[in-house]
Amino acid sequence: MCAVPKPWDLETNVQSVGHLVKPVDRSDLKAVLQSLKTPIKQILIVDDDPDVLHLFHQMMISFDPDLEVQTISNGYQALEYLHNTTPDLLLLASDLPGIDGWKIIETLQENEEVSIPPTVFISEYDPADQILASTYLFVALDKGFPINKLLTMSSKTQSFHYLFTNDLVEGLDKF
Repeated sequence: MCAVPKPWDLETNVQSVGHLVKPVDRSDLKAVLQSLKTPIKQILIVDDDPDVLHLFHQMMISFDPDLEVQTISNGYQALEYLHNTTPDLLLLASDLPGIDGWKIIETLQENEEVSIPPTVFISEYDPADQILASTYLFVALDKGFPINKLLTMSSKTQSFHYLFTNDLVEGLDKF
């Protein structure tokens, strides 16, 4: 058992259909669209970089000229838009000035009358590279735990404490 940092954990609590790491290319966006099980007619793209908004808009229209693509560069405007309209897909930058993407989702979750659309978070950071929030890892496997996996996981934390039961890892005292 280990904890995931709050923002990345939030991603699993919404209808997150993916996470894109900048720079995003055409194939990344196309893969997102193809992964969805429902038809997409309306997309909201939220990012504070006008070049990113323009590029994403152009790429989406190139996939389907009939797509209705709305772009917003401000988290507060996005929140207002999402209170009134539910697009089929939300591409949401996690780092926005004022109110970031995570806070937008938290605010929407507090309002039961608002539907949160399937969301793809966009950031400059890969969630897989984030340091684990917990300093503990509890392992309980009936056939042991390979030491190389443990050491890989421990390298992702700043400090790491081990708790093992039933001598699951033999030879750990050699390290």
